[in-house]
Amino acid sequence: MKPLSFQALLDFDVSDEEYQKALNRRNKVEGREGIDCPLCDNHEYTWIVHGNNRETKPCICANKRNSIARIRKSGLLEQIKRCTFSSFQTPEKWQEIVKETVLKYVSDENRRWLLVSGQSGCGKSHICTAACNEFLQAGVEVRYMRWIDESILLKARINSDVDYNKYMNPLKNCQVLYIDDFWKTQQGQQPSPADVRLAFDLLDYRYCNRKLITIISTERTVSDLLDIDMAVGGRIYEMTKGYCLEIGGNNKNWRLRDLRGAI
Repeated sequence: MKPLSFQALLDFDVSDEEYQKALNRRNKVEGREGIDCPLCDNHEYTWIVHGNNRETKPCICANKRNSIARIRKSGLLEQIKRCTFSSFQTPEKWQEIVKETVLKYVSDENRRWLLVSGQSGCGKSHICTAACNEFLQAGVEVRYMRWIDESILLKARINSDVDYNKYMNPLKNCQVLYIDDFWKTQQGQQPSPADVRLAFDLLDYRYCNRKLITIISTERTVSDLLDIDMAVGGRIYEMTKGYCLEIGGNNKNWRLRDLRGAI
């Protein structure tokens, strides 16, 4: 049966289904952020028909495009293209365990938070980025927070509730938040009291709103986090049970694998 045109809709009494199909057909436009959506032809909305009433709703691709735009602005976009599950190398058993655990995490409907800790170069940012990419591909909102940079910006706004909340609220409320290098400091110093307060404000909110997903990479162990602050560390420990990966040892820097092989 040939699809009905808009003129046919005016001339004939048609079903809601045919009406909605006709409304959703339009000239295709170029997809923002490189995404091609056959559902909305890249207009980022679809029509809903209820009898004689019709309304629009955002297409699922809109969240995906907006997440990619934010991640591109943050500088993570190139990393997402490069750091995938397929490109995560697993020649050693510990790497297999890391990959299998995070793959299980992204497919687990009862998941909460993910923590990957270990020395620099062990692949924690790679595997966390791969997890974020899976959420992005599913149309879920993802925000990236590089702790060492964004914590400075937030602390600079602490004396203005309006400015602070404007910057903090999107981090608190996004569906998936990836905090990279959590509590990383210069020369291995302990986080300042301001860093601890900032972390508590952000993570306590997400702890209380259990449907929000938080992914954390850090060079600090769970014991380190608990020693620094029991309230922050305790929340992370509770929310990452089953998905807490501590990559121990001092020989896990995969960036130096060629050098290690030559020694």
